[in-house]
Amino acid sequence: MLHSSGQKNAHIIATLKRPEEVDLLRRVYGSGFYLIGIAASDDTRNEFFRERGLEPQEQLSLVEIDAAEKDDSGQHTRDTFCLSDVFVSLGPHSAQIERFLDIIFGNPFETPTQNERSMYLAYASSLSSGDLARQVGAALIDEKGDCLGLGWNEVPKAGGGLYGPEDGEHRDKDKGADSNDTEKFNMAEKIIRKLIPDIQEDKITIKEMKELLKDTGFFDITEFGRAVHAEMAAILSCARTGRSPVNGILFVTTFPCHNCTRHIIASGIKKVYYIEPYAKSKALQLHDDACSENQTELSERKVPFLPFIGIGPRRFLDLFSLKLSSGYPIERKTEGKKIPWSRKTAAPRLQMAPVSYLIRERLASKDLTEIFFHSQIETGIEGDVHAAIGTEPLGDNQPNC
Repeated sequence: MLHSSGQKNAHIIATLKRPEEVDLLRRVYGSGFYLIGIAASDDTRNEFFRERGLEPQEQLSLVEIDAAEKDDSGQHTRDTFCLSDVFVSLGPHSAQIERFLDIIFGNPFETPTQNERSMYLAYASSLSSGDLARQVGAALIDEKGDCLGLGWNEVPKAGGGLYGPEDGEHRDKDKGADSNDTEKFNMAEKIIRKLIPDIQEDKITIKEMKELLKDTGFFDITEFGRAVHAEMAAILSCARTGRSPVNGILFVTTFPCHNCTRHIIASGIKKVYYIEPYAKSKALQLHDDACSENQTELSERKVPFLPFIGIGPRRFLDLFSLKLSSGYPIERKTEGKKIPWSRKTAAPRLQMAPVSYLIRERLASKDLTEIFFHSQIETGIEGDVHAAIGTEPLGDNQPNC
C-alpha cells in the first residue's frame, strides 16, 4: 500500500470471519486488497485439536461455530473462505505464497497450473447460469488436462443441453419462480395444517413456516428443482459427445450435493476439487463408503473431495493475462530476447490510487466512529467514547477521520 509519505507498507490482517468484512475491505482498498484462504484437511484440523486436549464433541462444536454461527452477528468463516483470491494448504506453504507474491508483482513467466486452468473453466461456465438461487459451474478434465465436458446449473431443453438466452423464455428466471421453493412451501403448509389443525389464519406466511420447521432440514430439499445441476450437466455432455468420464477429474465451484455425488461416483470420476462449501449437502454422510474428505481414509475405492488450491478464478485474468488485465500490460521479450524480471525492481501489477483509498479510509472511519458514538451515547457514557477510539466529537467543522 503506497501512503502519502511515499512509504510502501503491506498490512496483514490475520483472520476474517464474515463476508461483510471482505466486502468492506474490497470497497476501501479495491485491487490492493488480497484475501488468502488457507485450507486444512480433517486430519490436520483433528491433530490441532488433539494437541490442545479437546474432546471430539468439543471439536465438532468449535468447527460448527466457526463455519456458520447461528447468531446474526456471529462467525461465518465458511462463506468468507470462498471469497479468497488465492487458496493455499495449511502446513509448509512458503512456495505457494512466494508464487502468489511473484504473480501479484507482475512476473510474466508464471502461468496457470492445470488445476487453476480447470477451475477457471468451471467458474467461466457458471456465468451461463440464469438460476434464481446461485450460479454453479463444473469442468470435467481428463488425466492429461484436456476438457471432457462443461456444465452449469440450468433448465434442460428438448434435444439435449441446457436453455440459453437464444432459446426463448423457458428458464426459471422467465417463469418468475423457483419450482423447488414453490413445492417446498406448498408441502410445508400442508404438513403444518395436518399437525396443527386448529390454525385459524387463512394463509400461513413463508416466514412462519420456516420458523416452525427450522432445524428440521425440510427446507434443504432440492428434489423439485427444474435445473440440471452443473456436475450432472458436465457428465451428460460427455454422454452426448461419446467421451468417457472414467478417471476424469471434476472441478466444481461449489461442493456437490448428495444427488450429484451419486452420479459422480457411478460415472467413474476419480477426484473432485471444489471452492465453495455447501452446508446442505449430505454427500459424505450418505456415501461414506465411496467418497471422503478425510485424507487417511482415501484409497483407490474412494473418491476424494478436495478443496481447491491455487489462484482463484476472481483474479485469474488480472494476474495471468499479459494484455487483458486491469493492471499494467506486461511484456516477455524485447528484440527477440527474454526480458529479465526481478523481485527487487518489481511493482504490483494492480496499482492502487492513493488518493481514492485514503478518502475511502476517512469515510469508513467516520461511519464507524458515528455508529460507535451514537450507540454508546444512549447508555450515557459519551465522555468515554472518544477517549476509547481517539477522536473528538464530530461537528460541522470536524475532519472526516
